[in-house]
Amino acid sequence: MNDWRGLISPAEFEFLSAAYNETRGRVAKFCMTAKVHKSPWKMRPIVCCCGTLLNHLSNWLDYWFQKLRPLIPSYIKNSSQLLSRLKELQRNRRLLFDIWVFTADARSMYTNIGTKHALEVINKWLDKLQRDGLLPSNF
Repeated sequence: MNDWRGLISPAEFEFLSAAYNETRGRVAKFCMTAKVHKSPWKMRPIVCCCGTLLNHLSNWLDYWFQKLRPLIPSYIKNSSQLLSRLKELQRNRRLLFDIWVFTADARSMYTNIGTKHALEVINKWLDKLQRDGLLPSNF
Protein backbone atom coordinates (compact mmCIF):
# COMPACT_ATOMS: atom_id res chain seq x y z
CA MET A 1 0.00 0.00 0.00
CA ASN A 2 2.85 2.42 0.75
CA ASP A 3 4.07 1.93 -2.84
CA TRP A 4 1.12 4.09 -3.94
CA ARG A 5 2.11 7.13 -1.88
CA GLY A 6 3.99 8.88 -4.70
CA LEU A 7 1.44 8.00 -7.39
CA ILE A 8 -1.77 9.30 -5.85
CA SER A 9 -2.81 12.31 -3.79
CA PRO A 10 -2.70 12.20 0.01
CA ALA A 11 -6.52 12.22 0.09
CA GLU A 12 -6.69 9.26 -2.29
CA PHE A 13 -4.08 7.42 -0.26
CA GLU A 14 -6.12 8.02 2.89
CA PHE A 15 -9.34 6.86 1.18
CA LEU A 16 -7.77 3.66 -0.19
CA SER A 17 -5.84 2.97 3.00
CA ALA A 18 -8.99 3.31 5.12
CA ALA A 19 -10.90 1.12 2.64
CA TYR A 20 -8.17 -1.52 2.82
CA ASN A 21 -8.19 -1.55 6.62
CA GLU A 22 -12.01 -1.49 6.80
CA THR A 23 -12.55 -4.35 4.37
CA ARG A 24 -9.62 -6.60 5.29
CA GLY A 25 -10.69 -10.22 4.90
CA ARG A 26 -14.05 -9.48 3.28
CA VAL A 27 -14.57 -11.22 -0.02
CA ALA A 28 -17.20 -10.86 -2.69
CA LYS A 29 -20.32 -12.99 -2.37
CA PHE A 30 -21.39 -15.16 -5.26
CA CYS A 31 -24.90 -16.39 -5.94
CA MET A 32 -26.92 -17.53 -8.92
CA THR A 33 -30.25 -16.56 -10.35
CA ALA A 34 -32.27 -18.82 -12.58
CA LYS A 35 -33.30 -17.66 -16.03
CA VAL A 36 -36.58 -19.56 -15.93
CA HIS A 37 -37.77 -18.13 -19.25
CA LYS A 38 -35.10 -20.25 -20.97
CA SER A 39 -35.68 -23.89 -21.79
CA PRO A 40 -33.84 -25.63 -20.29
CA TRP A 41 -33.24 -23.20 -17.43
CA LYS A 42 -29.95 -21.35 -17.42
CA MET A 43 -28.16 -19.85 -14.47
CA ARG A 44 -26.68 -16.36 -14.32
CA PRO A 45 -23.92 -15.71 -11.78
CA ILE A 46 -24.20 -12.63 -9.60
CA VAL A 47 -21.24 -11.13 -7.76
CA CYS A 48 -21.86 -8.78 -4.84
CA CYS A 49 -18.79 -6.72 -3.97
CA CYS A 50 -20.48 -4.38 -1.47
CA GLY A 51 -18.33 -3.88 1.60
CA THR A 52 -15.19 -5.22 -0.10
CA LEU A 53 -12.00 -3.50 -1.19
CA LEU A 54 -13.04 -4.08 -4.80
CA ASN A 55 -16.10 -1.87 -4.23
CA HIS A 56 -13.93 1.00 -2.97
CA LEU A 57 -11.39 0.54 -5.77
CA SER A 58 -14.24 0.60 -8.30
CA ASN A 59 -15.51 3.91 -6.90
CA TRP A 60 -12.02 5.40 -7.00
CA LEU A 61 -11.45 4.24 -10.58
CA ASP A 62 -14.89 5.51 -11.62
CA TYR A 63 -14.03 8.94 -10.20
CA TRP A 64 -11.01 9.18 -12.51
CA PHE A 65 -12.62 7.70 -15.59
CA GLN A 66 -15.59 10.08 -15.31
CA LYS A 67 -13.11 12.90 -16.03
CA LEU A 68 -12.30 11.29 -19.38
CA ARG A 69 -15.90 11.02 -20.65
CA PRO A 70 -15.75 14.29 -22.62
CA LEU A 71 -12.73 12.89 -24.53
CA ILE A 72 -14.83 10.10 -26.04
CA PRO A 73 -15.80 11.29 -29.55
CA SER A 74 -19.32 9.87 -29.30
CA TYR A 75 -19.95 11.15 -25.76
CA ILE A 76 -23.20 13.02 -25.28
CA LYS A 77 -23.98 14.25 -21.77
CA ASN A 78 -27.73 13.67 -21.85
CA SER A 79 -30.78 13.53 -24.10
CA SER A 80 -31.16 17.32 -24.05
CA GLN A 81 -27.69 17.72 -25.52
CA LEU A 82 -28.48 15.11 -28.18
CA LEU A 83 -31.68 16.87 -29.20
CA SER A 84 -29.89 20.22 -29.24
CA ARG A 85 -27.16 18.88 -31.54
CA LEU A 86 -29.68 17.26 -33.86
CA LYS A 87 -31.73 20.47 -34.09
CA GLU A 88 -28.55 22.43 -34.85
CA LEU A 89 -27.66 19.99 -37.65
CA GLN A 90 -31.16 20.33 -39.05
CA ARG A 91 -31.04 24.16 -38.87
CA ASN A 92 -27.73 24.14 -40.74
CA ARG A 93 -29.28 21.86 -43.35
CA ARG A 94 -26.78 19.11 -42.65
CA LEU A 95 -29.72 16.75 -42.09
CA LEU A 96 -32.09 16.62 -45.01
CA PHE A 97 -34.70 14.40 -43.41
CA ASP A 98 -36.89 14.18 -40.34
CA ILE A 99 -35.29 12.63 -37.30
CA TRP A 100 -36.71 9.96 -35.03
CA VAL A 101 -34.79 9.32 -31.83
CA PHE A 102 -34.99 6.03 -29.97
CA THR A 103 -33.16 5.40 -26.73
CA ALA A 104 -32.32 2.29 -24.75
CA ASP A 105 -30.85 1.55 -21.36
CA ALA A 106 -27.35 0.20 -21.91
CA ARG A 107 -26.27 -0.06 -18.28
CA SER A 108 -25.71 -3.79 -18.20
CA MET A 109 -23.79 -4.09 -21.47
CA TYR A 110 -20.53 -4.27 -19.53
CA THR A 111 -21.44 -7.75 -18.32
CA ASN A 112 -20.96 -9.00 -21.88
CA ILE A 113 -17.52 -7.47 -22.41
CA GLY A 114 -14.55 -9.72 -21.74
CA THR A 115 -12.26 -8.37 -19.02
CA LYS A 116 -9.04 -9.03 -20.95
CA HIS A 117 -10.39 -7.34 -24.07
CA ALA A 118 -11.71 -4.36 -22.08
CA LEU A 119 -8.36 -3.82 -20.36
CA GLU A 120 -6.50 -3.99 -23.69
CA VAL A 121 -8.84 -1.44 -25.30
CA ILE A 122 -8.74 0.92 -22.31
CA ASN A 123 -4.94 0.72 -22.21
CA LYS A 124 -4.65 1.54 -25.93
CA TRP A 125 -7.11 4.42 -25.53
CA LEU A 126 -5.20 5.89 -22.58
CA ASP A 127 -1.91 5.54 -24.48
CA LYS A 128 -3.41 7.37 -27.46
CA LEU A 129 -4.78 10.17 -25.26
CA GLN A 130 -1.34 10.56 -23.70
CA ARG A 131 0.45 10.57 -27.08
CA ASP A 132 -2.02 13.17 -28.41
CA GLY A 133 -1.53 15.32 -25.31
CA LEU A 134 -5.18 15.03 -24.30
CA LEU A 135 -4.74 13.10 -21.06
CA PRO A 136 -5.20 15.47 -18.12
CA SER A 137 -1.89 16.08 -16.32
CA ASN A 138 -3.32 14.88 -13.00
CA PHE A 139 -4.50 11.57 -14.46
